[in-house]
Amino acid sequence: MPMQKVVVMLIVFMSAMVSLLLLYATRSPRSASSSMQSDMDAVDNLLHQPVEEAIPACTWNTATRDNLTLSKQQWEKCLDGGSEPSAYLSIVIVTRMDDYAGNQFHRFQNFINSAYLLAEHTKENIELLIIEWNPPEGTRRVYDVLRFRRSNYLTYRIIAVPKALHNVIPNVGNAPLHEFEGKNLGIRFARGEYVVCTNQDDIWSLNFHNAIKSHFFQKGTIYLQHQDRHNIHDDLPPSIVRLPVYPDDDTLYNACVPKPQDWGNFRSDGPIEVNLDNILQVADQAGDFTLAHRDTWKHVRGYRETGGVAWYVLYNVI
Repeated sequence: MPMQKVVVMLIVFMSAMVSLLLLYATRSPRSASSSMQSDMDAVDNLLHQPVEEAIPACTWNTATRDNLTLSKQQWEKCLDGGSEPSAYLSIVIVTRMDDYAGNQFHRFQNFINSAYLLAEHTKENIELLIIEWNPPEGTRRVYDVLRFRRSNYLTYRIIAVPKALHNVIPNVGNAPLHEFEGKNLGIRFARGEYVVCTNQDDIWSLNFHNAIKSHFFQKGTIYLQHQDRHNIHDDLPPSIVRLPVYPDDDTLYNACVPKPQDWGNFRSDGPIEVNLDNILQVADQAGDFTLAHRDTWKHVRGYRETGGVAWYVLYNVI
């Protein structure tokens, strides 16, 4: 918050406070005078307090972010995933505002709105962790472009990987974004008990809502979602949906063909053991949905990093 705004807000607050004290003075002048002096001293201290100290740790806005310098301790606190989870689920994606595949803004906003609806409907503590990799020069950043609605159940964090760091990481495919290196970064700092890595053009079905509400997932298993092969010029399979540019919440919530749900009692087939005969079938499009307990991710050490080259591998650690 700029200093001018701080001063204005404090002056307004002080004016209201003085009015209340004057009303109170009709009964106890001595007490009111003493209280007023104490409050005036407190306001004076605030006016001389550095702006940085008036802003909660790890909270930035577009008016102040470029003027703040975090200490090493504050920075580590912002990144820290914690020794114990503080959310049931962390949703991790890697992105940059480069209009990937066209109409990126609309697909990305639908993804964020879908995460909001997931948290609001399940009433579980969920974290949306966005890794903004190598932000393009001359474009707006994620936090400047998209809408992040306030929720009692959903928190947002954005970790930016600057161009300078991107340039020193091996880049076999000369890619502007390293998807799996970025997802590993998100897994490392995620605060959820379970961590799902997905992409910015995915939305959450009612099946997933029910799985979260049911606390269905178990430690020691990696979960995948099947995605049908498709051609954008053909009729889309059930796992792929077309959305209007600005869908409302009801349209987005019911976009994936709704099925009758036994809420709180989600069931699924499996688990299956992955082998050389079925890995290509099971692992196809796995980058769109890979979920595991935070300790399970540590056991398999996340994704393999090959310098910006997309690839998929699965483990079964049951």
